[in-house]
Amino acid sequence: MYMKRLLVIAIVIFMIFTFTACGSKVSKNNILNNENITETKSSLSGENESTFTIETIDISDIENGKTYQEIKYPVIEYKGDDNLSKSIGELNKKLKELAEKFKVDNKESIRDYIKELKNEDAMYSYDSSITCTCHNDKYLSFLNSTYIFTMGAHGSTIENGYTYDVKTGKLLTLKDFVKDIEELKKFLKDWVKNQNDDMFYNEADSNIDMYFTGEYELQFALMNGELKVIFQQYDIAPYAVGIIEIPIDKSLLKVELN
Repeated sequence: MYMKRLLVIAIVIFMIFTFTACGSKVSKNNILNNENITETKSSLSGENESTFTIETIDISDIENGKTYQEIKYPVIEYKGDDNLSKSIGELNKKLKELAEKFKVDNKESIRDYIKELKNEDAMYSYDSSITCTCHNDKYLSFLNSTYIFTMGAHGSTIENGYTYDVKTGKLLTLKDFVKDIEELKKFLKDWVKNQNDDMFYNEADSNIDMYFTGEYELQFALMNGELKVIFQQYDIAPYAVGIIEIPIDKSLLKVELN
């Protein structure tokens, strides 16, 4: 089943502003370290004053001028509350370790691939980026998107959400926002049924169920004043449909998002 295959990929990956939207983007080149860095700046004033920037670090696998693996990951530089700073530091560590693990785990694989197929242009890719999707007095939410390509028919993209309580620094779960998890599951199934039937698998319902057994973690993020639940490629629909973000009806929520 497609769902199973994607979830295995996801597990491997994890093992190995008083404004709501975020601010401007600038780019710069660090010649000494050969790092291409994209920086996003955001600030929040008032009681919970804080600022942060997001940089993209390049740790590509390059040998004798040949790029074997193009690898990038984000780093969030945060200035503000100590609790939130600690939580973001843990997220940074996680994202860095995942990128480094991919590099180590695939170092020999890509070289063997090139030798066997005599394809000097072959290259693996791991492109992890993160975007601030909500920054207000209550919540700070990020959406991490990771694209992986290992010379198959196409690459795969996985999205993960990280939402924090601005005052405590706590990493929040769906249970912190939703009144009743079973009602959320019903809402998601009904949402799928109300869409174009040709878009979704016949077994979409049972695939949704898998996220409510504790076996897998259902991803979400706060975006444009809404809580959106995220289904990955192959989860409930074919690859061509892409990642599906479902806005949750506010009647299911037990907190105000703004």
